[in-house]
Amino acid sequence: MRTWIEFRIIWSDSDAVKIRVSACDGEFGGCVEVYAVVGGLNEIAERLSGFPQNPSDMRDVTLGAFDRKGAGGGLRMKFHCVNGAGHAFIEATLYTNQEKGGTVQTAVLSMPVEPAAIDIFVRQLHELESDESHVAYLKGIGNLQ
Repeated sequence: MRTWIEFRIIWSDSDAVKIRVSACDGEFGGCVEVYAVVGGLNEIAERLSGFPQNPSDMRDVTLGAFDRKGAGGGLRMKFHCVNGAGHAFIEATLYTNQEKGGTVQTAVLSMPVEPAAIDIFVRQLHELESDESHVAYLKGIGNLQ
């Protein structure tokens, strides 16, 4: 079972970037396009750096908008531990404000992740901010690769 979250810049100017975020927890998946200010990916990387520090550590990341008034969609990721051993999970909510058949689509995904995978993702977020040709890819536990 493959589980992952991927960030890819699809457009940028001097003030903002448009990011396509794709995610799959092995059973459910989704894709959303969100906007962030230039430098926003570095801020996210700094917020996630070193997670988890202890079993009660929790970090939240939000990109884009969760209402129909904003451009693009929204992404919320909650990083948390599920037990005293510090086993980490991510809960990701993807929201698109574009109606498909009269419905705004939302997906909520959950996946276990190893701290080392978060460290790699943090490094890739920094690289993505400085060189748009990169992809930031967070592998969940359970990948067959």
